Amino acid sequence: MAATPSDTRKRVREIADQLLAAGTAPTSTLVRKLLGKGSFETIVGELKLWEADRQRPLPNKRDPTAEALDRVGAQQAAELIAQAADASKSLTAAVASVRLAASEIASFPALVATLTEQVRALTQVVEDDRKAMRDELAKANARYEGVQKYAMTAIEAARAESRMLQEQLAQTGDKTGARESAYRQQAEDLRVLVHQLQGRLAEQGKRSDDVVVPPRLDFDQKRPVRLSSYEPTGRTT
Repeated sequence: MAATPSDTRKRVREIADQLLAAGTAPTSTLVRKLLGKGSFETIVGELKLWEADRQRPLPNKRDPTAEALDRVGAQQAAELIAQAADASKSLTAAVASVRLAASEIASFPALVATLTEQVRALTQVVEDDRKAMRDELAKANARYEGVQKYAMTAIEAARAESRMLQEQLAQTGDKTGARESAYRQQAEDLRVLVHQLQGRLAEQGKRSDDVVVPPRLDFDQKRPVRLSSYEPTGRTT
């Protein structure tokens, strides 16, 4: 099948691109040799058109490498833009934090003054409470000492009164013993006197039968004498 002119022109362009890529300038003779056929007029004319097309910029056709670099650059640019946006947000937040901190720092002197006043007031309250407790403790100690002194005085008074009562009891016992002895002695004297009187009456009865002798009282039986109902006369206790 014979080659058409369009096929020849296409092959001329392909051979020219290959030679150029290999670093060799495409000439009509070299292209004709590689092509193996075709007229020099067709080859020369197509090489001129190829050279003109090569010199003309192709706005609609870009190098794949450049396009890839553009895509990578665009992606990186988008990432950088996103990072910049995040950084801007972080910076805005940091600025707000700094402003808030600055505001708080500006309010620190007033806050410190307020806290100092509160501490002073609390310290005064604690000191007042301690003083009140010390006063109450002193009063309690004074009351305790007063009660203790009163108790010691009462104990000493009770002891003195006990000693006095013991002495009085001893003296009363001595007086009671002396009084009982006096009562017994007087009773003995009365018994002797009664014996004497009865003897005299007996003698008088023997002399006169008209005399009635009273019955003899038995004073030999020792009966208990109630000293509380009898007071001797003529004796001192």
